[in-house]
Amino acid sequence: MQRLLILIFAMALSWSVEAQYGKKKKRPRSEKTEEVVKTEQSRESESNEGVRVVRTDTPEGTRGNNEQLTKLMNRVWFGAGAQLSFSGFNGQSAFRAGLSPMAGYKITPSWSVGPRLEYQYFSQRFLSNTGDILKLNFSSFGAGAFSRLKFLDQFFIHAEYQILSTRDLNLNNWQFEGDRIIAPKTTQNFGFIGGGLYSGGFGGLGTAVYILVDVIEEVETTSLPIYFRFELNYNF
Repeated sequence: MQRLLILIFAMALSWSVEAQYGKKKKRPRSEKTEEVVKTEQSRESESNEGVRVVRTDTPEGTRGNNEQLTKLMNRVWFGAGAQLSFSGFNGQSAFRAGLSPMAGYKITPSWSVGPRLEYQYFSQRFLSNTGDILKLNFSSFGAGAFSRLKFLDQFFIHAEYQILSTRDLNLNNWQFEGDRIIAPKTTQNFGFIGGGLYSGGFGGLGTAVYILVDVIEEVETTSLPIYFRFELNYNF
């Protein structure tokens, strides 16, 4: 009987020790799991904070500046004209090429004002009485301001004032260096008035053809004071 009691007591003690050992073994595993969960939650929180920073809205001031710039550009249009001509007669030949950019600001949808620039290159050759070939080459630079009024969507009236720095084509004022002709510099003023036709194209592009008359011609010349222009326009 004593042996049986001793055996039962030993078995109960063994079970108690195993139970206590199991609890101690499982506790670190639980603590480690909590640490992992806290670390993952911290990383998720940092990630969410990063996302919030990226999604910051555009400041009201920047949005307002962009809207003002868009409105301004809707009122501005651009144009450019080109000149190219060649002629030859009676032992003479002449070549002319030019480019004239311009920009307009729409005070109203039909009335615009703006600046216009002009560059021209001129080359001419003469056959002299002695049989020599004389050469005249020079460049001209011009700047001016214009006003343009559009009506009936296709027609417009154009007025412009221009100052042109060029060379004097009066033969009496020329000088000669070998076969080169040296023409003195001169400044000319032009006052143009005229009108033309505008034709729209694709994506805001269009063309303009118009005729101008110089009403303040300063230089005496045999040429008529009538000028033909062709332009490419954008957003006109």
